[in-house]
Amino acid sequence: TISMATLSYWQNGRSIPARASSIHAVTEIEIALGLEPDSLLNLLKQAKEERERRLFVYALKYKPSLPV
Repeated sequence: TISMATLSYWQNGRSIPARASSIHAVTEIEIALGLEPDSLLNLLKQAKEERERRLFVYALKYKPSLPV
């Protein structure tokens, strides 16, 4: 069971599903919406990669003493 708050966080990018139970829920949402398998999961992967890139750039910009 996924709460409405969790779905809202996912929708707005406040959080990204990562736990196995969350990934399973996303798969069930794909099925319920009649989407191609892994269509939402692929979008989540892209969103996660973009978030990681932004955090890396932020770290380089504002924490230049961090080892790379």
